[in-house]
Amino acid sequence: MEATAISETSVSLEWTPHEDATSQDVVRQRQWGSEWSSQETIATLDSDVDAFEDDTVQPDRTYRYQVVAVLESGSTDESDWLSVETDDAGLNQHPAPPRGPHVEVDHPARSTPITPQALDVSRNPTINGYPRAEITVPYGDSWHSDALNDAEMRVWHSGDQQPIERLEHRRLEEGSGQKQTELEGKGGIQLEQRIVEDVDVEPTHEVVERILKTYTDYEIEVDEPRVDAEETVLQAADSDVELEQALEDAVQKAVEDDTYPIAIDEDGRIVPLQTAYWVNLTGDHPDDAYVTGSAAEVNAGESTSLEYTIPSEHVGWAARTGIHDETTNVRFELNGVNLISELSTGSSNSPTWFDVTGSAVEDPPDLDGGASPFYYRTEPDGDYRIDGTVIYDRRFHDVDDFSGEVHEPGGHLDRPHEIGTIPIDLEPITTPLSLTEVSLEVSMDDDQPAPLLGLGIDGTDDFDEVEDMSEHSLEYGELSTSARGRVSVGARSDSEPRDETPRYGYEPLALDTLELRGVLDSTPVLTNRSFDNRLMDVLQEVADIGNFAFEIRADDSGDLVVHWTQLEQRSSDADPDLASYEIDKQTEDVVERAIVYGGAARVTRQSVEVELEEWVDLPFPDSRLVERKETVYDPSEDDEYSRGEDYAIRYSTENGQPRIKALEDGGLDDGQTVRIDADVKPRGEFVQGDVRDGDARTVIEDIPGLASRQMCDQVALYLVEETGESIVDAEITVPHDEIGWSVIDAIDIPQLPGDGPWQVRDVDTDSSQTRITLGPGQTPDEAVSEIRDRISRSEERV
Repeated sequence: MEATAISETSVSLEWTPHEDATSQDVVRQRQWGSEWSSQETIATLDSDVDAFEDDTVQPDRTYRYQVVAVLESGSTDESDWLSVETDDAGLNQHPAPPRGPHVEVDHPARSTPITPQALDVSRNPTINGYPRAEITVPYGDSWHSDALNDAEMRVWHSGDQQPIERLEHRRLEEGSGQKQTELEGKGGIQLEQRIVEDVDVEPTHEVVERILKTYTDYEIEVDEPRVDAEETVLQAADSDVELEQALEDAVQKAVEDDTYPIAIDEDGRIVPLQTAYWVNLTGDHPDDAYVTGSAAEVNAGESTSLEYTIPSEHVGWAARTGIHDETTNVRFELNGVNLISELSTGSSNSPTWFDVTGSAVEDPPDLDGGASPFYYRTEPDGDYRIDGTVIYDRRFHDVDDFSGEVHEPGGHLDRPHEIGTIPIDLEPITTPLSLTEVSLEVSMDDDQPAPLLGLGIDGTDDFDEVEDMSEHSLEYGELSTSARGRVSVGARSDSEPRDETPRYGYEPLALDTLELRGVLDSTPVLTNRSFDNRLMDVLQEVADIGNFAFEIRADDSGDLVVHWTQLEQRSSDADPDLASYEIDKQTEDVVERAIVYGGAARVTRQSVEVELEEWVDLPFPDSRLVERKETVYDPSEDDEYSRGEDYAIRYSTENGQPRIKALEDGGLDDGQTVRIDADVKPRGEFVQGDVRDGDARTVIEDIPGLASRQMCDQVALYLVEETGESIVDAEITVPHDEIGWSVIDAIDIPQLPGDGPWQVRDVDTDSSQTRITLGPGQTPDEAVSEIRDRISRSEERV
C-alpha cells in the first residue's frame, strides 16, 4: 500500500487487492502525541477496488491507514499500517485575531474546524495539574453531538495560543431569557496516558525529564534542583561495643555461632584467629627437600586443635607428599570420615602439594574444636611418604599459593600463613540524603596498613577493594542513599621470619578503630520505585516527594511546554502587588529536640561489675536495650542470673545510658564481675540551639534501618532542621488576567517568611484566580515516613 498527502485536507491511498477478498475496509487512526486514536472504518469497498481518496483529514496532522480484506472463508487479512502527514495550510489555517479570544474545534466530518463566536474566555491555570479554559459561545444543539466527544480544540487570546488541546465539557447555561453554551477545554492530555516504569536509583528531576521525553512530544524545561553538599560521619567505632555493632548481621551471627575466625579481645579490638594449621610429620625418610629434613611413611597422622569451627563447605585439607618411586593405594580420613577411600598414587621425585578436599568423594565433616587427619596405605606393597599436612579454611587460603620449596635445605616453608586475610563486612548504612562519595579509614596495630579495605560501588554489595592501605575513598557513579564498607584483619606484614613453618604470617594484626564517612548531597533521588499509573499521577507523586512544582504552558509558537522546578528556584518578574498573601505562623508542630533509635544488634560478652542495690552503668553508652532480650551470666562459675530475682535493669534512660543493679536477696555478690549479652539499639539526639532539654518539644522515633549512632544523630538533626523553627503556611491568591498561565513565576518567594523549601499543599482554581496553599517542606510525620520509606527501598535494592 502507498499513501500520499495530495493536499492539506486530502490523502490518496493505493494498494494491491487480496485475490480472495469479498470486500475491503479502509481503517484510519489519528495520532495524539505518542498514542493513536481508536480505529475508525472510513470506507467499505468492493473486492477489486485498488485506490481511495480520504478528503476528511485536517491540515498538519498525522494519520495512519490499514486495508482489511474480508475473505471468502469469513476471516480477514490486514495490511501493515502506513503513516502519512498532511501538509501545513500556512498562516491562514489559524486566522487568530490580534485582539480578543479565538476558538477552533475540529469536527470529524468536516475538513475545516468549527470557529464559534467566543463571547467570553476564562483561563484556569494551575500548578501540578491540567490547564483548563472555559469559553462561552452562542447556544447550539450541535455542540452536544457525540461527534464532538473529545474533539481537538485550540484557543487563542489576543493572538497568543493557549495551552488547550481537547474539548472535555459542553454545558448549557440559561438565564436572563437567553441560552448559552459553555465549552471547557483542557491541556496536557498526553499526560493522561498510562506509563509503566521501574527506577533503581536516579535523581528525581532526571526521571521526570526522561519519562516526559519517552511518553510525550511536549517541550520540556526542567530546572536542576539547588544542591547542598556536606561531608559527615556515617559510621564510627572505637570501642568493643561499637565495633561489634558495626558488623554486618551475617558476620555477627557467624561470630556468635563460632564459625567466623574473629574475636574481640580485652582491649576492645577485633583480632583474627588462626585459619591454617600446619602439622609437620617427621620420620625415617631423610631429604633436604623436606621440612626439617625428613618425612613420615604413610599410616601416619596427628591431631590438631582449632580456635573456631570450620563449616564443612569451607574445610580445606592439603598434604605435602614426599619422594617415592613405587605406586600404592592410599585412604585419606578426616575425623573418622573417609574423604578418599582409595587413591592410586604415582611416583614423585620431589615434594608436592595434594589437595585432599579438592579430590574428595565425600564431604568433610564440620571441624568443631579439632581435626584429626590420617593416611592409610590400603595395600601392603609400595610406599607413600608425607612431609606434612595442613588443615585450613578455604575462605582465606588457596592451596595454589602454598610454598613449593623450603627456604633452605632441610628448612621451612614461607606459606601457608597461619592467619589469612579475613574480610569483615560492615552493616550497610542508609542515609536521609543522597551520597556522592564515601571514604573509609581504619587504625590497626602499630599503624600497620589493613590487609584489605573495600567500599560498595554506588552503595551496593559489589565492592571496590584496595590492599595494604589504611584509607580508601570512592566517588559514586550515580547518586545513592546507601553506603557499605569492608574492613579486614589478618597477619602482620612486618614480622621477622621465624625458624618454623610457616616462616611468615604467624603474628595477628588487629583492628582498633574504623570510620566511614560520606558526602551527603541534597539532590532529591528516587530509589527502588515502580510506577504503573497515569503520567499525570506519577508527576504529582514525584513532585510531592521532592518539593517540586510543575505547570503546562504554551510557547510563542503554540507548542506545549512542561515546566518543572522548585518554587524558590524561579525568580519572579511579575508585579509583586498582583498576588495577595495570607500567612499562618504556628509553633504547635515544631520539633526542637529529636531522639532517634536505630536497629538492634546483638552485642555479647560485655563485662560489668555490679553493686548491691546500687545502679551502675552498663557498657552500652548512647543506646537502648531491647526488653527481655538480655542474658547476664558468670562464665567462670557457669551461672546464669534472672531478672527480678538476681538483678534489676533499666533498658532505657533519659541520657541513653542503660543501667543494672544487683538485688539484695539474689545470687549476685557486691562487686562481682559478670558478663552480659544484649540486643542493643544505637541512639542519636539533636537539640536545637540554646533550647534546654527539659523545655524542648521532643519527638522520639524508632527507625530500625539505621545501623549506627552517627546515622541516628544525622536523622535527629534532619528532623529538627526540617521543623525546628516556627511553621509557616502561606495562602497565595493569583489573578488570572494579570499572570496568564505562569502561576509559578508569579509567586514571589522572597515575600514569604523563612527559607523554605516550600511545598504545594493545595491548589484551588476558579474562573478568575488561583489560590495556592504552600507549607514547609515536610511535617515531622512526613519526614519520618520518608526516611523509613527510603531506608526500606534502599535495603530492598541492596
